[in-house]
Amino acid sequence: VHVIVMPGNHDRSAMFHLGDALECWYRNDENVTVDNDDKLRKYYTYGQNAFGITHNDTIKQDKLVQMGLVEYGEKWGAAKRRFWFTHHVHHLKVQNVQGQEIWTFPSISGSDDFHQSHGYVGSTRTSLAMMFSEDNLEAVFQSQPIEDKDYQ
Repeated sequence: VHVIVMPGNHDRSAMFHLGDALECWYRNDENVTVDNDDKLRKYYTYGQNAFGITHNDTIKQDKLVQMGLVEYGEKWGAAKRRFWFTHHVHHLKVQNVQGQEIWTFPSISGSDDFHQSHGYVGSTRTSLAMMFSEDNLEAVFQSQPIEDKDYQ
């Protein structure tokens, strides 16, 4: 298991502390690694897939197409499939830009005062799980609460 801690714009220090706690808890487990590096973009490869992960509150989405190649170089260029996973806008969106899939993930968080006061309402809390083989995205699973009182 590889846990990727990616802080958001509302919880940078809280996510770091959560990642630190996970690192401590799993420090002796050789089957679990925790990436708690304080980076705004993180990169990984699995087989022929390359992944760029960012919250995406600090960079325009159209720049992501270049960032993988600039920051991850040869591994990004050699991949058969390239994915960006972003989280900032809390709505599910998938687009293909120059051969790269940019996934904007929904959020499982409930509505809070910030979102209510800025009019960010109406989203259904949703989580996604993705299953990859070494050369492809095989399946996407979506889960939503049966009853979501935060958004009624």
